[in-house]
Parts: sequence; C-alpha cells; structure tokens
Amino acid sequence: LNATMVAEYLSQPFTNAQTPDFSTGRVFDLAYHFHLARDERALVYQLLAGELAFQNYASEEAIEYLERANGLFRDNEPARWSARLWHRMATSSYRIMAFDKALTQFETGRQFAESGLEKANFYLGIARVYQTCSNYGAATEHHDFALTEINRQRQQGLMASLNTVTTFPKLALFPESWLREFCNPPLDTQQLADTLTMAGLEVEDLDPVAPPFTGIVVGEIIATEQHPDADRLRICQVDVGVPERLSIVCGAPNARPGIRVPCAMVGAELPPGKDGKPFKIKVGKLRGVESFGMLCSSDELGLAFEGPDGLCELPSDAPLGVNLRDYLKLDDQLFTLKLTPNLAHCLSVYGVAQELSAITGAPLNQPVFTPIAASHDQRLAVHVVDSDLCGRFAGRVVRAINPQAKTPDWMVARLARCGQRAVAPLVDISNYVMFELGRPSHIFDLDKIHGDLSVRWGRPGETLKLLNGNTVTLDDKVGVIADTQAVESLAGIMGGDATAVTDETKNVFIEAAFWWPEAIAGRSRRFNFSTDAGHRFERGVDASTVVTHIERITQLVLEICGGEAGPIDDQVVNVPTNPAVILRVSRASKIIGMPVTQAQCEGVLTRLGMRVETLDADRLSVVAPAQRFDIRIEEDLVEEVVRMLGFDNLPHTPPLAPVLPKVRSETRRGAYALRHQLAGLGYFETINYSFVETRWEQELAGNADPVRLLNPIA
Repeated sequence: LNATMVAEYLSQPFTNAQTPDFSTGRVFDLAYHFHLARDERALVYQLLAGELAFQNYASEEAIEYLERANGLFRDNEPARWSARLWHRMATSSYRIMAFDKALTQFETGRQFAESGLEKANFYLGIARVYQTCSNYGAATEHHDFALTEINRQRQQGLMASLNTVTTFPKLALFPESWLREFCNPPLDTQQLADTLTMAGLEVEDLDPVAPPFTGIVVGEIIATEQHPDADRLRICQVDVGVPERLSIVCGAPNARPGIRVPCAMVGAELPPGKDGKPFKIKVGKLRGVESFGMLCSSDELGLAFEGPDGLCELPSDAPLGVNLRDYLKLDDQLFTLKLTPNLAHCLSVYGVAQELSAITGAPLNQPVFTPIAASHDQRLAVHVVDSDLCGRFAGRVVRAINPQAKTPDWMVARLARCGQRAVAPLVDISNYVMFELGRPSHIFDLDKIHGDLSVRWGRPGETLKLLNGNTVTLDDKVGVIADTQAVESLAGIMGGDATAVTDETKNVFIEAAFWWPEAIAGRSRRFNFSTDAGHRFERGVDASTVVTHIERITQLVLEICGGEAGPIDDQVVNVPTNPAVILRVSRASKIIGMPVTQAQCEGVLTRLGMRVETLDADRLSVVAPAQRFDIRIEEDLVEEVVRMLGFDNLPHTPPLAPVLPKVRSETRRGAYALRHQLAGLGYFETINYSFVETRWEQELAGNADPVRLLNPIA
C-alpha cells in the first residue's frame, strides 16, 4: 500500500469518492501498526480503515478507527479530511441508532464542510436523524437547508449531485385558509385540528405562519441620502400612506428609492428575541440623526421570504399603509398531518377538505374547471406498451409560452406554506396542482423530445440522468417514459434532465397518468431517494380525474405563461375498479364496541362518496370511490364508520375477562427447568444475532459469500 495513494483517495470530496480496491484486512493491520509505532502515516491509515469499515457497514469498528483519527487531528488537522471524518462518524452512529450522538457529530462536521454539496450532505444527515425520531418539522427544515445549498451550486454552474438522499416526501402540510376555501365548517382552529385528529387524520403540528408582531405596515422608500457620520447608513424618506413622510435611518445594503418594504412604526413590537421579550420600536438617534421607525428584513420578522440580503422587498403593487399581517395573511395557521398509508387520498388540500366535509357535514366547494378549447391540432404520439405499469395516460401540447413569465406571488406564498420552494413557473404550477388536487404530473420541453414517446418497463443497462443531477442505471423492474433515442423520465417518480423545462422553453408537453401502485412502490428507494410523486403514486392516485387535472394545469399555464393549447390525448388501457364489499351492521357494532344503526352506517359511507346499496336489514353492499385504494374487506368499512363517528365518542367500557390460573400438569416440566438441567449436564446456551457484520460471517462461519441485506441497520 502506498501512503500517497491513500492520501489522494482521502482528498477526494466525500460526496462522490469511489473506494479503490484496497485489502480491508491489510489496511486494518497497517492502521494498528502505525498507531502503535506513532508513525506519521497513522492518520491517513486510521481514516482509511474507518472508511472501509464504514463502506462495509461495520459501524462500531468505523467509529473506533475514526475516533482514533480524530484524536490525531489535535496536532495535525487537514481540513479536507475533517468533513469526511465527521460525516462518516455521524452516519455510523446513526446506523447503530445513537441518534443524539449522530446529531452532535453532524452539526460539528458541518463547520468543516468546504463546499455547498458537503454542507448539503450534513443537512440531509441531520434531516434523516430527525425523520427517524419522528421530528418531521425539524427534518423538513434541514432538508430545505440542503436544497438551498444544492440550488446555490446549480446557480453557480457547478454540478449538484449527491450520493445520499436528495429529497424525501414531507407530511401533509398546508395553510388553514386554503383548506377553508374548499370546506369551511363553523369551528375555530383548535376545534378543527381536534376534529381531524379524532377522525384519524392526526394533526401533528399546528403552527402560526409568522411569529407575533404588531405595528408593521407597508411602506415605500421615496428618497435616500448618505448619513453624514456613517458610511454604511442611509437616511430614508418613507411613505406609509399618511401625509407626513417618516425619516428612518437604515443600514441595509438594498435600501434604495422605489422599493416597498415592511416598516415598523414608532410603538411597534417586533417578534421576541433570544431573551423571549418583544422588541419595541421607539424614536431613536443613530449617530446623531433621529429615526422615526425601522425598516425590516424578513429575518427580523421571522418570515420565510427569499430575496436579496437586507430589507424584505414586497411587490410593487403592495398597498401603502396596510397592516403587513393583513396584506400577507400572516394570521394563518399551518396544519401538519401525520397520515397512515391508507389515507393517501388526504395528501392534498382538496382530499382533506372532502374528509372534513364528511366528518362535519359542512358543504364541500367542488372545483369546476372549464375545458380549454384547442387552438391548434398538434399532438405528441404516446404508446402505452405495458398496461401493468400505466393504466391511463393523458397529455397535451401547449405552444408559444412565455419563458420569462414569473410565478405569481399568491402561488409562491401557498407553495411556501406547503413546504415547497418556488423554482420556475412551469415547475411551480405542476407542484401547486399536486398539493391542491393530489396528482403529481410532469411537464416536458417538447422541443427536446425525439419522435414518439413510449411508456414501458426499463431495459437492463439503460441509464437516465435525473432532475436532481444523479445518473441511475435501470432494469426491467423500473418503469420509464422514453422517446425514440433515450429514456426521458422515471415513471411516476422523477423526470429526466435532458427534457427538463428551462428559461428558454417555448413549447411544452403536459403529462398526467395513472401509475399502478405496485409498479411504483419501492422503486425510488432502490436509487437512494424518494419524491413527493413516488410517495403518492405508490399509495394510489385516482385514475378517473386524469383529464380534469390536465385541464387545471393547462388553465394555470395559460394564465401565467400564456400560449396556445392543443387537444388532450387520453388513453385508458387498464384502470382499477373497486369491488363491492359487504358490511354487516351487527358485525360493525361488535367490532366497534358500541351499537350502531344501519342508517348511521349508510349515512357515513355515503358522505365519504361511497355507493351504498341495502341488501337486507343487516347488510349493506358498498363500492368505494376511485380515489380509495384501501377499501377491500369488511373491516375497512368498519374503520371508516368509527372514524366518521369519532374516536372520542367511543364508550369507556372496561374489558371483562375471567381470571383463571394456568396450572401446568405435574407430568410436564417448564422451559426454565429444562435449561437448568441442560446447564447442569455441562451444556452452554447460545443466543445468536439475527444479523451480523460481513466480516464475522466470513471469518467465523467460513462463508466467503454471505447474503447481504439491502437495507442494513448496523
């Protein structure tokens, strides 16, 4: 082994390093030898030993070697190795479920990260720990930090790819105001949250959109002049909708005439600081110049605004003098639902509204989308080759869109409150409809597609560069959308980079489809990532609303980006039909533990959109709507009945059970006595581990080629 070669390997960015064919046992021996000899090569070989142990999922050994290397860093600390060491240590701690230790190590290692992608890897590690510990709010926050670093790399023209998870599906997160547009029962926010929770839609978090503050209005900087006694301060004349302009001293780099910004009036209270006390605005002097208020940044107000450093810049048409909380609807509440897999139809705002209407009886405002008349007859031919992959596929060509269009502020705000950052108008529209109606879709750059499209299973050896920058190798177990030259999209999971829309895109192909859940389930995890689209499709998305959702996407594209829409090409080849399930009312009463009537059951199931037919005095025949993939047996219907009646309405009935002693026959002996008798005869009891390290199996069991787990936990 050459120490220079080892050092060169360890100098690679840990985000994409490829391990050379080192002899693991030899490396371990050298690491131990150099450590004992206090040799100067000890550091690199300790690191390499830890790396190889990490790659072989020998987590405890990895931690041992890496901690030893960390001790050597006290005298010799090359920064290019520090990030790798801390990331490997933290990941190893995560694998052995030492979550507190993993968090500390990820946070420490982030300080040594030299590139944005290394920082993103640390943020994703922290997000993964929080997700495992069911702290989904913190997981989402750190996941977004990682995406920010990745996007920054792309904006700088650098390759942004990670060998770890790049996205993971969030929980159902949405603003209360959006839900009430579809269904508005006479309940306050807390009652609404309690009602959803008691119906099985657990509200895990209920958070305000913005922290408390008062006295902040929309103001416009009319003029600025340099502070006479400070280079970085400007004296701003601010119009807040009253006759007299305010003179405010500001040090923000983007303070300039013509922009509209949040203005804290004298007497205003800003969000509490680290001491927990609100910050009051008074008339003050900055370097001898009086300041009658304060111009605010988004950080000072606790707002998740994206923009330049400094003041929070508002739209140019923001009305002057209006309370900022009213203008930005900051008194809204964010609901975070923790859904079980059978409630996939609630992974949209409209889906939750349907449930809420069924629970409370409040009217449901069903959206109506007028079909868009075709203004040209151009189509893109699509061939659905494998009907066990795709049951329905619809698409539409839209030409001559405006590539320089801007996503409207109302859509940016709603996406942000669903945990999604705005990217570009076409991408934002697709994401918006997914959160609104629950169907993921994809928009292709039409001019980058070669010939017809085929919807089929992949072929061994095919590759695809995805939108996240990763290149994956496919096989016949993964569905794809391909043109005549190459694979262009991973079916139901993520689009390809080659046909992605850009700022130059002028003609697009809008696609929406029904993908069979079993054809999508587990596919993205094979490539070490998961997406919102895959999360929904593997649980089931309504096949009957494909065309309706294409119309909704088209409507928004034309409103925001303009263009000319063509006809919709809709192919229905193999869609599921829900079976009729028999519900016995007497059986439902027995399972629930309280009496229910046939009328109650029929009313509940009808409100849920199910087709109910009375067979006799005790039996109902029920057919679930197309969006319900979880109604297959009688117990599923019983669960729906008790959910709608409310778990809080169940009676508190203590269980009754006879207490009888379980006496063993005198002719039999128990396992305890048998163990002691065998031990007395000189036998030893062994308790084997379910899973062991690869090296143990090779060295102790003589198994040169043991079966490896796809998802090892240690």
